[in-house]
Amino acid sequence: MKVVSDSGPLIALGKLGLTGLLRQLYERVLIPSAVFEEAVTRGLERGEPDALATQLAIVRGEIQVISLSDEDLLEEFQRLKLDSGERQAIFLAHREKADWLVIDEKLARRFARTWHIVVKGTLGVLIEAYRKNLLTQTELTTVLRVLDERNDIWLDRVLLRQVEAQILLNSSS
Repeated sequence: MKVVSDSGPLIALGKLGLTGLLRQLYERVLIPSAVFEEAVTRGLERGEPDALATQLAIVRGEIQVISLSDEDLLEEFQRLKLDSGERQAIFLAHREKADWLVIDEKLARRFARTWHIVVKGTLGVLIEAYRKNLLTQTELTTVLRVLDERNDIWLDRVLLRQVEAQILLNSSS
């Protein structure tokens, strides 16, 4: 299975110490140049540990950086009112016929769907890891609670609480 990731999920998983889940779940994980720039280069400049986690995953061959510039994108993608990483990630997912695009930003997800790209966010990756027994229920609930408390990981709090409630509901059935 081949996935393309935007920077948001890479950063979130890195901050949680769960970058390795991507490689455990997916055969190929691709990121475009702009995502590397945002998640690794700028992150390392700020001393962010999640940037190091992503860089190590790249060095280990768990994540592959695909060289792209905004000029390489189709005109429809260049005009998008999204950041460069999101535009490049959507384009790369389209070009590579990726099974999934891992992206959290709502507007970007909406646009990707218009190109028939299947999207999944950070929460989707965590749920898939749980369903494939890479995370226990206790680990998943702990991660969801930590996500809810952190101000440096930007996820929809309502959705986060719905997922946590659903996991807890399923465990009591």
